[in-house]
Amino acid sequence: MKEAPEAFIETFIQKSCRERVAHEWKKKQEKLYYKVCHKPEELFISKYEGKKSNIKENENCYVLLGGNVMEQMPFHEAKEYIGCGDGVLIVTLNGSMFYAESESTKGHPYVTYANG
Repeated sequence: MKEAPEAFIETFIQKSCRERVAHEWKKKQEKLYYKVCHKPEELFISKYEGKKSNIKENENCYVLLGGNVMEQMPFHEAKEYIGCGDGVLIVTLNGSMFYAESESTKGHPYVTYANG
C-alpha cells in the first residue's frame, strides 16, 4: 500500500503516534483499523473530535474499512460507510481532509473525528 499522505499524519495525528500510524498505514492496516475503531482518542488530536466532514463529493479518498481493506474511491461512494457503526477512516489523497468514525457498541454510540 502507498504511504499515508504526510499532510494527514502531520496535521491530524497526535505527535507521539505519527511514526506508528505511518508504519501501520503501509504494513499493518488491521492494527490501524483497530485503533480507529476502539482507541481513536489515542490517534487523533482532540480538537477534531465531534466534527463533521467537509470533504467534497467527488474528492478521491483512501478508505480504511472493516476487514482491514484500504480502498480508493470518491467521497460520495465512501459516504455509504458513515454511520454504520463499524468504524471507518476516510482520508483525501492529498491528506488535507479526513473523517474517522469509531465502532459503536450497545450503549456506546460511535465517536467522530474530522477537520470539517
